[in-house]
Amino acid sequence: DVTEGGTAQLWLEMEEPALLSVTVRDEQGRQLPAKISVEGTYEHSGVEPPRDFLYDLKVNERFRPSDFLPDEAAKAETRRYLETFFFTAHGNAQKSIRPGTYRVYASRGPEYELASAEVTLKAGQTSEVQLKVKQAFDTPDWVSGDFHVHSVNSIDSDMSLPERVTSYAAEGVDY
Repeated sequence: DVTEGGTAQLWLEMEEPALLSVTVRDEQGRQLPAKISVEGTYEHSGVEPPRDFLYDLKVNERFRPSDFLPDEAAKAETRRYLETFFFTAHGNAQKSIRPGTYRVYASRGPEYELASAEVTLKAGQTSEVQLKVKQAFDTPDWVSGDFHVHSVNSIDSDMSLPERVTSYAAEGVDY
């Protein structure tokens, strides 16, 4: 509380973020575009839905989608959520993330299998993850396309144009 004409001080202490560094390669060792998804598991075991405890809009935390399975205290796989995702245009990317243990996924569109690894991120430290995506099948003479695109120019998206282009390269969209 601050009285009229008075002053007050408030000291905030925040845990330093961790840095996640991901490299994505194909079976020949070539780095390639990919989408990186970082999945966490929350420890909460109450009856409230995740939207009531997983993030706080009042402190500018973004919404975090969670899975559709009913929570079971003994089963971590029922308490999953998406901490963040990002794209790499050239197979290498880094992102600051709050410390914790996560499963990191790399995807490269429908032609490639999903690759993943578990990582524990510590405050103030960089953790490196190397993922290899394998091509599941080839699509010669086929072209993929998306003809309804949202980006920063849309009222319902904040994705920049360079990030949108990178997202399509990462997901294997040709046109």
